[in-house]
Amino acid sequence: MNTYSIETRWLERPGGRIAYDVRGEGPLLLCMPGMGDLRQSYRFLAPRLAEAGYRVATMDLRGLGESSAAWDDHGQRAMGEDALALVERLGGPAVIVGHSFTPDSAVWAAAEVPELVVGTVLLGPWARRPPLPAWKEFAFRRVVKSPWLWSLFYRALYPGTKPEDFSDYLRALRRSLRAPERREAFARIAAPEAVDALEARERFEGPALIVMGDRDPDFADPAAEAEAMRTSLSRSQARVVMIADCGHYPHAQRPAETADAILTFLREIGHGDSAES
Repeated sequence: MNTYSIETRWLERPGGRIAYDVRGEGPLLLCMPGMGDLRQSYRFLAPRLAEAGYRVATMDLRGLGESSAAWDDHGQRAMGEDALALVERLGGPAVIVGHSFTPDSAVWAAAEVPELVVGTVLLGPWARRPPLPAWKEFAFRRVVKSPWLWSLFYRALYPGTKPEDFSDYLRALRRSLRAPERREAFARIAAPEAVDALEARERFEGPALIVMGDRDPDFADPAAEAEAMRTSLSRSQARVVMIADCGHYPHAQRPAETADAILTFLREIGHGDSAES
């Protein structure tokens, strides 16, 4: 199961174009990767959701993957605007899946146009972003500007068993970041000012599923981080599912369990009552 052979399509946007692909038929799900990642991070999850009766779109973020490299804005709200435009292009309503950096993009999109975004799935979300000590900030800036260092950091976020194609995927990830303009885009996505959609949590009232790996190295206490995210969505009907023996990428490391959690959520909110159970 992978999406490498899926045909790339293009969404024209002011300032560039967004690469995406679609598989399956039925109610729409839109999957957004995290920072520094590719839409192929959903290569194991998307087929499972499509087989369950959903139309699953995966998109590359601005500046990354096959999307255009040069953009004026790399913030979470801009990513949310791209997601809304793609939902409109494909015909919503949709549930938007976001990972790590993009859960707040999904929440922002749902708060802005709730008739187009009827729910969100938040994978490995950052509920709190405490400022880093100066040495950690410097080290992180070095990491995001080096494809090799980023791939080492990326590997560390997969404790335990890794996908069989993990080495190949890391090579693809490094290749995608070799162009200087893509490294610059990644650095801008990783900059503090790109985190510009947090206020949408207070406006979001739709259903949300938070999926967190119980061994996620990004957080000192993954369960507490997931609960903090749920609490921050104070007007939402949000719940948490913890995935056992899993790191920061549940959609790739534990796709079967993640798909089960998402499909249960979709049935609960009635998105795709016609989809296969």
